[in-house]
Amino acid sequence: MNRLQRIQIWQVLLSLAMLAALAVSYKLWLGQRDFPLVPVADWWPVMPHPFDWILVGGLGLSLLLAAIFRKNRIFPFLIVTLLVVLALFDQNRWQSWVYFYGLMWVVLMPFGRYFHRYQDTDRIIMMGRQLMGAAFVWTGILGLNAAYSDGNALSWLGQVAPGYGFPNHWMNWMLPAVEVLTGGLLLLKMTRYLGVGLAISLQIMYLFAFGRPEQASAFMAWIHHGSLLLFTILLFVGRTDHNKRSSFVDCLKVPLYRAVLLLVWLAPALYFTGYWDTNLAAQLHPVPQQHDVSVTVGTEVSELLPASAQKALKPCPEGMVLDLNRWSKTELRVPLIPEPRMVQELVEELPADEDLLAGHP
Repeated sequence: MNRLQRIQIWQVLLSLAMLAALAVSYKLWLGQRDFPLVPVADWWPVMPHPFDWILVGGLGLSLLLAAIFRKNRIFPFLIVTLLVVLALFDQNRWQSWVYFYGLMWVVLMPFGRYFHRYQDTDRIIMMGRQLMGAAFVWTGILGLNAAYSDGNALSWLGQVAPGYGFPNHWMNWMLPAVEVLTGGLLLLKMTRYLGVGLAISLQIMYLFAFGRPEQASAFMAWIHHGSLLLFTILLFVGRTDHNKRSSFVDCLKVPLYRAVLLLVWLAPALYFTGYWDTNLAAQLHPVPQQHDVSVTVGTEVSELLPASAQKALKPCPEGMVLDLNRWSKTELRVPLIPEPRMVQELVEELPADEDLLAGHP
């Protein structure tokens, strides 16, 4: 399989993965729903109906056409443009998989009439590898940070292989460390296949951890991690380099690719300063939540909430606790973005009188 064929198959797989994700999480992309919309700014207008349907339909059509007309380079541009526009109208759409797939489409953007040159195809393959490697590295780093901060990292082994009796605190540290190691091994030519083996093993583990049938977002987990597994095989297995020297330096010559490399390697470090979201740094799976994503409401307020929110309520001494993450997974089929500003803005958007709120995070 030559480089051009790999790129075209990559584009088809990416299109199908996004179409499946859009179908499963369709309420995330529409304005007519119970879960509050959170625009990018307070002054940003709400998209009126039926323009949301038009944009989402245009996105789906662009994805379908990108899979059929693989040599037409306009479709990646249309897909990225529509994703950005839709994301401006609701921050809930800033999911890690949306961001990650969006960056992949940026990599596949037009190269003009010289697209078929070996140098250009090498650049695309190299950029795909950089995206995958950075995703593993930064997901692991944020996982280690969560384990170090408060010890509330996910009990991975308890999800994947319950009952084996391994100490959870070791898994809190070990699995993020393996993710960082995997990302590094993938990017080194001598250790690439060792990294591929670890990456495939991790993706299978993620499928068992996040794709259990009882979980509301199980379908999304299977789509995301299944596609990442295929991307790993497609981008790293087999001979794909035309030039003997690395084409990474060639990638730096393209301004668009320099911006992508900054976004995947340097921008996630801003998370530690509070200027970058977790979901835009950890792109393989949600890292353990270090912020409260529930709100305590009075009994009277709980009765005013929509039916979809009622399913996420639990009684407490002060009234009822609304689990925003569970509400998001139940209605939108995606996890809540665990940022304090998101929780606060969602509380303010609740269809209830704020004076009746018994408390909030």
